[in-house]
Amino acid sequence: MPEGARNVGAVYAHDDWKLSDIISIGYGAHYAHYDYLNEPAHFSPRLSATISPTEHTRIRATALRQVAAPGAEEFLPPSRTQVLPPQRTFAPLSRAGFRPEDTRHYELAVERVLDGVTLGVRAFQQTTDEQMVTVFGLSAGDAIPAEIGHYFVGSAGDVDVRGWGVTVTHALAAHVRGAVAYSMADATWDNLKSSDRYRMARSMPSALREDNERIHDFTTSLETEFPQSSTRLFLLYKINSAYIRGDGLTPPGLDGRWDVQVHQALPFMRFTKSDWEMLIAVRNLFRESFAETSVYDELLVARPPKRLLGGITVKF
Repeated sequence: MPEGARNVGAVYAHDDWKLSDIISIGYGAHYAHYDYLNEPAHFSPRLSATISPTEHTRIRATALRQVAAPGAEEFLPPSRTQVLPPQRTFAPLSRAGFRPEDTRHYELAVERVLDGVTLGVRAFQQTTDEQMVTVFGLSAGDAIPAEIGHYFVGSAGDVDVRGWGVTVTHALAAHVRGAVAYSMADATWDNLKSSDRYRMARSMPSALREDNERIHDFTTSLETEFPQSSTRLFLLYKINSAYIRGDGLTPPGLDGRWDVQVHQALPFMRFTKSDWEMLIAVRNLFRESFAETSVYDELLVARPPKRLLGGITVKF
């Protein structure tokens, strides 16, 4: 699909206002302009309140609106992610063009520290319009997937999600920290509102879900640091019962995705008050973050490529 340059601009700000030793308010917003959208300007506000009735207990309520443009991950600046964007190209699934995903997220969470173990319980509700679907390796016309060099983005319709989750975080040793999170959610779909419904019904029917779906998610992570060599290791594995299948035809089911990162400080290159660090990462996760985004953003990424990332970060 021949097209011209795409330009994106964004500005964001956030702050925490401590009313007392017990209550604090968090607020902020993100404003972005995408020139390749029919409605280019989008505003994403966020508001939270945290109450700490005791030293080891915290209650947090969050309300936010998150507008995500198709292909927005290609424009993330280095301050928002660990590596530069891979500079992939993307195209709409149908002639309807690009439509932003609009998610309203509400959450109530309670955290309690017990003998060095942090136990968290949360309940959440999401309403997402134009839930995004990302498809790699889709053939266009007479071209085979390997010749295309980009991915396609479309909409699966609107979805309402309600669920709850439990998280356990524990320092296993002096320099080892692990976390385990489980969540269950019930989703109600309206596939008829998808303007890409006809194209996906032919090439990616598993992206069009049943009217009602239950999701089980299990995510575990491990972070460790070796002070002797100034090395940090991060491991993450995510198992979910509702991943889209690579063939696009088989019904959604249980699958897993992972992320491995190694950060190595380079003290021998430290000069002019700068810190040098090398990063090597291998992953098949597509999204950089799961926090306060639609629960389906990663689940509806079909055939994500395995990526080997490397580079050097310099902080002045």
